[in-house]
Amino acid sequence: MPKVQIAIVGCGGMGNRHLRGIQALERSGLGNVELAGLVDPVRAHAELAAAEAETHFGRRPPIAASLEELHRLTPGVQAVDITTEPWLHHPLACEAFERGYHVMVEKPMGITVRACRLMVRAAERSGLILSVAENYRRDPLNRLARHLIETEAAGRIYFMMQHALGGGRGIFITPWRHDRLRGGFLLDLGVHFTDILQYYLGEFDEFFAAAERIEPIRYKPERDRPDPFYQQRLAQMPPTIVPTCEDFSAALIRMKSGATVSWSLAMAGQPGLSHRHLFGTKGRIDASPCARSGLPLKLKLDDRELVGKEILEAAPRFELDEVTGRLFGPRCTGYDAKQVDADALLLAIEYYDFARAILEHCRPEVDGLEGMTAVASLYGILESAASGQPVRMSEVLSGAVEAYQAPINAYHGIGTPGFSGTTAKPP
Repeated sequence: MPKVQIAIVGCGGMGNRHLRGIQALERSGLGNVELAGLVDPVRAHAELAAAEAETHFGRRPPIAASLEELHRLTPGVQAVDITTEPWLHHPLACEAFERGYHVMVEKPMGITVRACRLMVRAAERSGLILSVAENYRRDPLNRLARHLIETEAAGRIYFMMQHALGGGRGIFITPWRHDRLRGGFLLDLGVHFTDILQYYLGEFDEFFAAAERIEPIRYKPERDRPDPFYQQRLAQMPPTIVPTCEDFSAALIRMKSGATVSWSLAMAGQPGLSHRHLFGTKGRIDASPCARSGLPLKLKLDDRELVGKEILEAAPRFELDEVTGRLFGPRCTGYDAKQVDADALLLAIEYYDFARAILEHCRPEVDGLEGMTAVASLYGILESAASGQPVRMSEVLSGAVEAYQAPINAYHGIGTPGFSGTTAKPP
């Protein structure tokens, strides 16, 4: 099988997780990517990732400090996978397209809608592939949920509840996730859920929302993942930080399909509560609000409740695509959540789709436009909350409404005269 030569750009926690995704794809027998390089300006991070790669693949990949050095050292690289902090996505992606690389970028696609637009235009100019690594939709249980929606197993969906309320006062993964100018918690986690909304229900129409900061101080967590990079990062984390971004949001969202969504997302206060329900004219679909949970779907029809393999009675034509079926089984209705997370199976699916788009010259599942709408819909919530008025999706996408994003764009120089998208303010 032909393999796309790819370099990972950003050797932090997510970059190291992506290494496991490549390994999982290779074990599936459908491997169509090969790690050809690692890029990080912090040599120690790159060395740590290189050592991890050597344990996975039996060889140590070349290391570069920049895309320019990567281009010079490893001319065979065809694509890059950008796993850096969000405010670096647009300058790195734009430079990568200028150097002739196809690009896969972690979510959120860009720090603002303007940043996303720069990336889309750069991809269009270059004629190269832009793919966004939205992993929640790759979960086989979300595939099954969408199949039930499309086949109207519960009838026409007219209302959805999407609530993810996490409690606590700890620093959420990294301090920058509490900094409005660097994206913040709601953007970083929220695009997972806005992407699921568009995956389930189609295009967004209008938002009416509220958002605020509940916790005035955030505290260093006692533990993190056992991986060496995460342990190093935890040791360097300050004991407390003062957040500058909202940690709670609530909204009513109208979809173009006519469905209404009740939304909430928070990481504050005590205690947490998360759930996802879709209400149809013939029944209800209950789904876990998070990927990699392994929790089964439930389909409730009048006095019947179908769970697990029983749900396939209502979905006789459901079957996963080849790579997902190879990793989970063709008609998966549940799995070992810890193993799926440890093996980064959803990332393997992202890699396969990206490489397939390159090799077959076709659209990836989540292209730049769809990645941008996931970001724009989250900002639709924040723009509405800031203005106290309903906001249309078309206004956010066009830039007619961007008051909330204006200081973020100004801080990073996005959209200033002569800006090409290939520079960014350092962290």
